[in-house]
Amino acid sequence: MIYMASDYRIFHTAAHRILHVHGEEKIAEMTAAGMVAAVEILKETTGISIRLPLINVFLAPNRMEFDKLVAHLTSIPTHPSRIGQPQGNDLYLISPSAWSRDAVPSLLTPDGGFDHGMYRRLLIHETVHIWEEFISPHGSMEVRPSWFSEGLAVYVSGQYNRDRDMVDAVNEKRKSGLIPELNRFKGPDAYLWGWMVIRFLIRRFSWERIVTVLKENCSEDVLSDFGPGLEKEWHIALD
Repeated sequence: MIYMASDYRIFHTAAHRILHVHGEEKIAEMTAAGMVAAVEILKETTGISIRLPLINVFLAPNRMEFDKLVAHLTSIPTHPSRIGQPQGNDLYLISPSAWSRDAVPSLLTPDGGFDHGMYRRLLIHETVHIWEEFISPHGSMEVRPSWFSEGLAVYVSGQYNRDRDMVDAVNEKRKSGLIPELNRFKGPDAYLWGWMVIRFLIRRFSWERIVTVLKENCSEDVLSDFGPGLEKEWHIALD
């Protein structure tokens, strides 16, 4: 089925607009509640005040529709593991009702349904990206290394110790003892190692320092904003 703009309905909250098609009303309400909870978790985790713009959440009823919505942002067709794409104050999601058809099996429960906990963590993850872009200098998200952004989102969402694929991959990487250099944190490694660097920076400095860097940094070498010698230091902190 080909969807037109007129096929979308809007579920409003004070902070979100959830755009969805007919039949997705319950998913839209659940998504709105999850987005509100995501901001609260971000506040609790960072211990700082969080201000965000009105967020538009587009719930695509299938991957074909998702690919149409994000065609201006990423490569098409999208990979089965990609189920969310933020840009500015817009968030594009594949509705959980379509995960059994259009997403990787690890996102599903053993009986083939969508994993509610994984969906909640996805909403937190994407909210962190929106927050980061909102408080950062214009254009910085394009030059800042992906391990920093993905590390923030994975750490705050708790995906590193909850989502099955990520837990297995993290454990395997740590057992190997082969830690890549920061400039080699590409693709999956940006997620798997990035959150460990973020955890180190929080423990070594503070969330306030991280927020200051987010507000001021617009370079690839984001770690240097925290001081010299930190790459070796965070390796030691893993032991």
